[in-house]
Amino acid sequence: IERADFDGIERLALVTGGDITSTFDHPDQVKLGYCDLIEKVIIGEDTPIKFSGVAAGQACIIILRGATAQLLDEAERSLHDA
Repeated sequence: IERADFDGIERLALVTGGDITSTFDHPDQVKLGYCDLIEKVIIGEDTPIKFSGVAAGQACIIILRGATAQLLDEAERSLHDA
C-alpha cells in the first residue's frame, strides 16, 4: 500500500486482526491479518483501497468531495460534529 499514514495502518491492523511490523526478519513471529477481498476503487481522481470481509466485523471509509476548499472544510466539520 503506497502513501499509507500510521493511523490508517493501525486501523487496518485492528480490523484485519494482524500485527504491525517494520521488518520481516522473523516472519514466523508475526500475526498476519485476513480479509476476503482487496479492491482498488476509482472515485473521481482518487483510488482508495477497499478491504472486504475483515476479521473484526465492519470498517468503513468516508470520502468527502467539494467544489471548493471552503465547502469541503464545512462538510468535514459537520461530519465531526455528527
